[in-house]
Parts: sequence; C-alpha cells; structure tokens
Amino acid sequence: DWTLPLRRTLYIADRRALVAEQRAAERWHLTAVLGDDPGLHWLHARAAGARVNFIGPLGSGFDLPMTTRNLLVLAEPARLPALLPLVHAALDRGGHVTLLLHTVAQQDADLIRLLPLAVETRQAGSDEEWQGELGALTRWADYAALALPAALLPGVALQMRASRLRLDRGFAHVLADVPLPCTTGACLGCLIPLGNGRKTRACAHGPVFDLTDLVRL
Repeated sequence: DWTLPLRRTLYIADRRALVAEQRAAERWHLTAVLGDDPGLHWLHARAAGARVNFIGPLGSGFDLPMTTRNLLVLAEPARLPALLPLVHAALDRGGHVTLLLHTVAQQDADLIRLLPLAVETRQAGSDEEWQGELGALTRWADYAALALPAALLPGVALQMRASRLRLDRGFAHVLADVPLPCTTGACLGCLIPLGNGRKTRACAHGPVFDLTDLVRL
C-alpha cells in the first residue's frame, strides 16, 4: 500500500523454536501500539498467512550482564512488551525480576497475561508513588532496563544516583523514545539528544542507550 510509505518499528516480545520437525524455524511474536497510526492498523488487519515485507532485526539491543540477579524493569504499559525477552532471560538464569509500571490506568489484563508469574509487578501513578518505589527498587537492583518517555529520564537518573550514591555506566539502559522511520539513518527522523548537548541517530547507534549517555548529571 503506497499510501503508507514509511516502515513501522515492531519489537520482539517473544521468540521460540517451533516443533521438533521444524528445528530450523522460529516463531516470533512482534508488538506495537496501534494508537492512531494508519500503517499499524493496516498491518493489524492483514489476514493470517498474508505476506508482508520486513527488515531486521536491526540496531543495538539490551545486553543483560551475566552477573545480574535482580532485574528492575521500568516501563510505561505500551512499551513494556519490548522488554519481555529480557525478563525471560533473567528468569531463565534463576534471577528475580521486579516491574514498576508508570501509569495511572488500571493494569491491562492482556498485558499482565504476557508476564511470567514469577515477575513482581508494581504500579505508580503519582509522582510521589513513583519516586518512593523507584528509590527502594534502585537500591535492590543489579541492573535496570527502561522503556519510558524521554521526559522522565532525567528524574529517574537523579533518583538512581541519590539511592545508589552514584550512577555507573552499565547499570541502566534505555529503549529510546523515538520513531525509526527509515531504518538507514538517512532521514534523521530518529535523532535523539544526548546529555552532552549533541544528538545521535537512534537507528544507527541505538535504539538502546546507556542512561548516562542520555542525561546530564
């Protein structure tokens, strides 16, 4: 459909091998928020078995440190599925996972069903609740994965530094809150500001960044 020329970004919520007789194949579950995007609504309306054109996977993702025993996930509900592979990886290693959702809405039942039972889920709607939960959980965590709006990142970084006395590189990584329309770095639609005042292309150097690169402390 040439009325929808730009590609849309989908994130892998789950990937697993198919049945034994198809060992070379995998089934991927991809996720995106429909919203008012006509391209995503077009994709959602395709019938099972329809052929679509994909590029990917692309970019730099989360790299869960082998030493992680306590994983903290900070997300808004719409972007949480992008972090599910990280959650499964941490649990598979015998680790503990706590999810803190930034939302005032009631937890979505379909979203909660995607989470393993072993995940401890908390919710914070007000700024006071968010700061209180974040301070305690930051001290508990070995590693933090974030999928939050860019406006929240400076406050999160300051709270982490206050709770841990410092914010080291490698402790927290962020899924950039930007569109990735061309996937090649040519359109500059994915520019993201860095803490040093410069900007970089999220599709070429992300979309996952160290939190210390995105904020000025």
